[in-house]
Amino acid sequence: RNALIYMFAECGSLDKARGVFDGMDRDSVSWNTIFTAYGNDEVLRLLREFDLTPPCDITLNVVLLACNHSGLQEEAWYHFTYTSRDYGVELKRVHYHCMLDVLARQDLLEEACHLLTTMP
Repeated sequence: RNALIYMFAECGSLDKARGVFDGMDRDSVSWNTIFTAYGNDEVLRLLREFDLTPPCDITLNVVLLACNHSGLQEEAWYHFTYTSRDYGVELKRVHYHCMLDVLARQDLLEEACHLLTTMP
C-alpha cells in the first residue's frame, strides 16, 4: 500500500494517496510516505495525528526539512530534541545538518555555532 500512496502522490492524486493511507494500518514507513507526498505545511499538520506511531530517523529528517522550509525554528528544535529524548531516535549527521540549516536560515548563527561544536 505504501507503493500505492507513493504512486498516487507522484501522479498528483493526493486525494487518492490520502484515501489509501486512511484505509490502512500505519507504521513509520506509511507515515514517511504520506509526509513526503504532501507539502511542508501539511506535514506539520499531519504530524499531530502521528502520535500513535513511534517516529524513526527518516521521520525526523522529513519533519526537520518541513520546519526548515516553513521557517519554524522553534518547532524544528522541539522535534530535534523531543524525538531523540522521548523515542530514542539516534541523531545522525543528517539531522544535525538539517538543524544547522534551520538555525542559519533564521540568522541564529551563535546557536548554529554552538550546535556545530557539540555535534558527535
